[in-house]
Amino acid sequence: MAVWFLDISARKRQEHQLRDNDRQKDEFLAVLAHELRNPLAPIRQAAALIAAPQASAEQRQRSCQTIERQVERMGALLNDLVDISRITFGRITLHNAVVTLQTVLQAAAEATLASMEEKRQTFALHVPEAPLWLQADPLRLEQIFINLLGNAARYTPAGGRITLTVQASETEVRVDIADNGIGIAPERLADLFQMFGQLDPRLTERSPGLGIGLALSRELARLQGGDIIVTSAGLGQGSRFTVSLPLTVAPPASVVGGVAVASAAPATRRILVADENPDIADTIAELLELDGHEVRVAYDGQQALTLFQSYGPEIVISDIGMPGLTGHQLARAIRATPAGQAVRMIAMTGWGQPQDQAEALAAGFDHHLTKPADMQTLYALVGA
Repeated sequence: MAVWFLDISARKRQEHQLRDNDRQKDEFLAVLAHELRNPLAPIRQAAALIAAPQASAEQRQRSCQTIERQVERMGALLNDLVDISRITFGRITLHNAVVTLQTVLQAAAEATLASMEEKRQTFALHVPEAPLWLQADPLRLEQIFINLLGNAARYTPAGGRITLTVQASETEVRVDIADNGIGIAPERLADLFQMFGQLDPRLTERSPGLGIGLALSRELARLQGGDIIVTSAGLGQGSRFTVSLPLTVAPPASVVGGVAVASAAPATRRILVADENPDIADTIAELLELDGHEVRVAYDGQQALTLFQSYGPEIVISDIGMPGLTGHQLARAIRATPAGQAVRMIAMTGWGQPQDQAEALAAGFDHHLTKPADMQTLYALVGA
């Protein structure tokens, strides 16, 4: 009697992979909820302290700084999620320019120095004086090094040491970021750059993050012709991340020098703010008024259009998803009027994908800001 055997090993491997993917998804959602909840606690506490009648001016100032730090943290988490989605679907856009590596590294170091000082860590930056020119997206490069320096600070105990060293050849530059922190187990090195790959959160004093920073950083480096590798002698032995990037030739002197433009004194603007969320609209209006501008507020698109016709603002700051008229419909209606031709229109919305920006510009907006928008950027647009 013939005996037949059916090889189901491939199916078993697929089932194991599906179970592993499902486990990773559940773990990621749990970490995401944790990471988004964490900033809410100090924000709520700081808001309560600001509202307390007995709070001192110094306490209120510290509370405002706490809120700003936590909002920036939440914004960074959301930006990482959006960037990973863009990379996954091949929709990320680089804005390349000729920049020096020194400029990028200095900006990244300044952005992460506070977290190192908080843990009394020693940071050494070894960068050559001769400019190293790159043809790259400076903001994306800065994002890479902020991620790597932030990880080094996070996984290095108080009083530890972090160094950044640059070595260049004729065609390539290598940036080493080394620390004497908790290190990485040999079996973890291979999958450290996988999506949602994390070190054990119990090994660090700080939040473990979403586990996408390293994957995002390596993909951003590869998109610009470089790469990132990691080495570690093991747990407790520190780690070293090496970023390699291609060098380019120095630009002409005319590009380097540029022409300095004298900044004009800030002017008072008539501004219309439209947003269906009163908390957003009112606080933006108050901040702009404190900056010396005259502001009117509308809470839906139709009210905004009526107010535009009677108030005659120079600048309109509008949400996109509003009742009455959407932000796109409001922009088209304003642009269709003679007075609307010279108005500066700024979209401020929670929709931040490239197609959202393209749709806003096509509707008549001059600028597109994603919530939570940086107020310094908004001040610059209003005062330009």
